[in-house]
Amino acid sequence: MTCTCLYKTTEMLSALNTVKVAAFTNGYIAVVLLLDSFKCKNMSSSTKILVALSISNVCFALISSANLVISLLWPQLYTDFYVKRIMLALTMYGMISSCWLTTCLCVFYFIKIIHFTSSLFVWIKMKISTIVPWFIFFAKLMSLGCSFLTLLPSVIYDSSSENISSISSFNDSGANVISLGFLSVAFIAMCVPMVTVIITTFLTALSLFLHYRKMERYSCTSSSDSLTAHHGAVWMMTRLLFLYIIIFVVMLVNSFYVFVTLCFAFWISIILMYSFTFVQSVLLVLGISKLKEALKQTCHWRVCCKQ
Repeated sequence: MTCTCLYKTTEMLSALNTVKVAAFTNGYIAVVLLLDSFKCKNMSSSTKILVALSISNVCFALISSANLVISLLWPQLYTDFYVKRIMLALTMYGMISSCWLTTCLCVFYFIKIIHFTSSLFVWIKMKISTIVPWFIFFAKLMSLGCSFLTLLPSVIYDSSSENISSISSFNDSGANVISLGFLSVAFIAMCVPMVTVIITTFLTALSLFLHYRKMERYSCTSSSDSLTAHHGAVWMMTRLLFLYIIIFVVMLVNSFYVFVTLCFAFWISIILMYSFTFVQSVLLVLGISKLKEALKQTCHWRVCCKQ
């Protein structure tokens, strides 16, 4: 029993450290982008999405930290039905917010990179700087709505169980109804942005590929900065897509209790869940030259300070 508790504590501390690093890296990205915007006295549309995404990732990391600390130090709090549902709703808000803002980023690159013939998409492309803040507002609104919807199954069950005197008297069927309702909301909330990211990433990659083929056909060699930036954006979109597919699969596996609690595979899946914001921050730094250059300068400054 002691070994099991020690193993559990070690794994939870590892997950907590991962979340702390994720909060730091995403906070670093937000600060770098904001300082650059203040320096240029202008914030581009992509920077607005990236700052919102980084702040959202920081919030999710803080919520995850609180979740882990409570689980480690005050596990008895989770015996309260309403505390558990509130923490689930907050976790859902952080994750769905990051997911929808990543979708906004992919949609933004999709609109900026592809050459449209449709008058509607041409108009959207011209007004993209005005539309982006509404993208961010919509993402936050959807996240807030989904987090409230996760509470609905428990509210519905409570209203149909007025004769039940305490939370502890809930039977198994009640727990299953609540769990199924939560899973349904989580699945729909993740599916819609996932499908959007898949479609936009595929179409953007296909458009860039056809553009390269056209250049080869006419023996054109172009090394313009915009083409290089578009290539980097498509690769970043592809990596983010694979990351969210992995997280989506891990969510499904954990939701259906595929792994036995406290087994090695179970804790690997938990660490993957809590580290996705850190991995996303790494992908953003690798995919955006501005962030990569800022990181190089920071590392160079730290080396110089040590010498």
